[in-house]
Amino acid sequence: MSRKFTVAHTAAIVAALCALLILISGALETTAASLTPPFSGGLVSAAGHTGAGEYVGAVLLALLILIALKESALRGLAFALAAIVAMEGFLGSQGLATGSSNALGLLHAVLAQVLVAGTFAVVIATAASWREAPEHVADYGWPSLRSLAVVLPVLVLTQVFLGAAFRQHVAGLMPHIIGAILVAMLILIVCAFTLQQCPTHAILRASAKALMLATFTQIFLGIATFTVRVMPKAGAGPVLGFTAGHVAVGALTLAASIVLSMQIRRNVVPKGTILPQQAPSSQSSGPPQQG
Repeated sequence: MSRKFTVAHTAAIVAALCALLILISGALETTAASLTPPFSGGLVSAAGHTGAGEYVGAVLLALLILIALKESALRGLAFALAAIVAMEGFLGSQGLATGSSNALGLLHAVLAQVLVAGTFAVVIATAASWREAPEHVADYGWPSLRSLAVVLPVLVLTQVFLGAAFRQHVAGLMPHIIGAILVAMLILIVCAFTLQQCPTHAILRASAKALMLATFTQIFLGIATFTVRVMPKAGAGPVLGFTAGHVAVGALTLAASIVLSMQIRRNVVPKGTILPQQAPSSQSSGPPQQG
């Protein structure tokens, strides 16, 4: 059996935490600048975010290169994430030099969340459990889990984009609210199908539950963020805390959707595939009604 913590897996965990730290720093800086009057102090400032981006970003870049050298199967993904880190640094420097435009800020914000989600995907792909043989279960029903696994991360990323567009004043709040309702419904459907079709599959159940937890937390933080922003006497602390939390959990929701999709595509085989006799069956009770 593979060691639980390899060099690449440990590096991936630290890289994911670094990416999340930079994201939170950026969310705090953007939110503080949007307050009336603007709030600034310590790490909650442009200088604080720049420092986090430079020093933590350098560590993140080094870790991704290390992962690329250690894991040939993940080399393309690791280098792509390293390119995003470099692009984030360039966009940040351009924003400081010229004054960040809404479009530039939007790209910067979306790439930061993609970076967090990507590093968490690397954490899963470098884990010892990923090196073991998958525990296959058969797909059935309509729409299939395998097809939903392709659609889910795309729509969650779209919702992340709408949230960033609102924060960067590129779009209004209503598209983000409508998107949140639709994406939350899709997440619940995919997770319910997963739990119903694969009741004995530990990895798929854990991945589905993690995504539901992230989604419910994100909905709560979204409501809380809107509430404190419209309260006339709300201090800077609650606004900064809830907004930064909403941004961070949004990235974690995207990461959880990618992880669930990875596990579905790995463990759920297409409908009609004959499973080996030794593979545990999760269909003893028959296909559930999805119509």
